[in-house]
Amino acid sequence: MSRRYGMILHHMTYSPVEKSVTVACFYYILLQIAYGLQARKILRETTMKSTFTRVYLLAGLIVSLLTGCEGTWQAGEATSPNVLHIVRTNPLPIPGHHLAPLNMVIHDATQIQNLYDAAHTLKKIPSGAIFSCPADFGLAYHLDFLRANTLIQHMDLNAMGCQFLTIAPHDTRYTTPSFRALLAKILNLPSLLPPDKP
Repeated sequence: MSRRYGMILHHMTYSPVEKSVTVACFYYILLQIAYGLQARKILRETTMKSTFTRVYLLAGLIVSLLTGCEGTWQAGEATSPNVLHIVRTNPLPIPGHHLAPLNMVIHDATQIQNLYDAAHTLKKIPSGAIFSCPADFGLAYHLDFLRANTLIQHMDLNAMGCQFLTIAPHDTRYTTPSFRALLAKILNLPSLLPPDKP
């Protein structure tokens, strides 16, 4: 049975956070059902067979299922960003390579979650890797993913050079054209780069 419902969960559309929470809740329910069956066995093997006892145990199982899944979903929601603060910095005012500073706050939860998930699916750069990157004039986008006023994760995107995304001190990712286009769309920009750059 668990394999069948696992396949159903696999074919439904969830973000990584939602999928992990759904699977955790699903297995929590299976565990509670197992406990319920064990309680039923105990009832059969003891003299506690009154209607009151049965109703009491059944009510306890239902409450446990509901509160357990509610807590699991709340934990998942707590790690899902719904605010995105983006700051663009361009410290070198070189003609043809410069964009004005930008400071924007986004509240579209769907767009924010899509960008957050896309960032975490990018391929990690191996430790010690050596690259020959195009010229980098310092254009960068600094992303703060928040849940209300609580910071969930800070990321830094180098818009020039090798266009890497730094998620943590030891976690840097290759970005893709689709990821950069997604960020540009959220910012309502034609591109993250100056107009004369591809």
